[in-house]
Amino acid sequence: MPGVAVRDSLIASYVQYAHAAVERDLPERERLWDELHRDAHPEVFDFVAQHLHEVGERGSIAGTALQDRAAGLPEHADQLLRTSERFAASLHGLGALDAAPLPVVLLAGTTRAHAWVEYFRGEPTMMLETTLIPKSELGEVAVAHEAVHVAHLRAGGGDWPETLASEILSEGLATALSADLVPGHSPDVYLWLDHEHREWLEQCRAVLGEGLGALLSQSDATDPQVLRPFLSAGATGPWPVRFGYYLGVQIADALRTQLGGLPALLTKRWPVASAALTTAIAALQAP
Repeated sequence: MPGVAVRDSLIASYVQYAHAAVERDLPERERLWDELHRDAHPEVFDFVAQHLHEVGERGSIAGTALQDRAAGLPEHADQLLRTSERFAASLHGLGALDAAPLPVVLLAGTTRAHAWVEYFRGEPTMMLETTLIPKSELGEVAVAHEAVHVAHLRAGGGDWPETLASEILSEGLATALSADLVPGHSPDVYLWLDHEHREWLEQCRAVLGEGLGALLSQSDATDPQVLRPFLSAGATGPWPVRFGYYLGVQIADALRTQLGGLPALLTKRWPVASAALTTAIAALQAP
């Protein structure tokens, strides 16, 4: 049964920094950030800067807001690890994850992203920003989504090309399976981690057919200028922001009865998954 392997934890140094910096001015907070927090974890901070081009909050938060961020953080981090371990066991039971531990890095104050997966020290690793992940079932959804990504990369997804079609299907699988692992919420929870995107869902539904056609015509695209309008929250273009995530969920749901189900699809090589995606799009486009 897979457990969780913590590759690094920034919790203790962040709490130490917060206690020392809470009543200091900005220059002193920046000095304490570097001395107590960043310099304790140079590998992780350099990694985040390389992949997300971020340097963290670095003294920008003070007073009560900083106290609130640090309060209960060790307990929250422990809970996130227990949640990660539970999802690793569930995915293993579904045949989607091998028995090796699920690698995790516990971040604190380092990014504006709740959670993400990247190759850290050569293995797909969940990067969990503990100061941002909600202390609720919304946080469980975030962890579930990233756990599926790790399972996918360790199975068949590591060989998938970085094309528009593969990126959309990958996100669709992670979103659909997170709904299976943490059931009972509205679609915007799994797609946005909030309850505030009902209008966005309606906008996506209104252009679903057009979007499926565009995906088919550009499925092999690798140009970021093509991918960003579908997948980036900050991009502008002809589609609702992050429309590709919505497309991916519709495709994943259409594939639930194909190829042994969604967990099995995580293990398929791209030629098989690509053919299934094309079949699903045809079914969704059928009158």
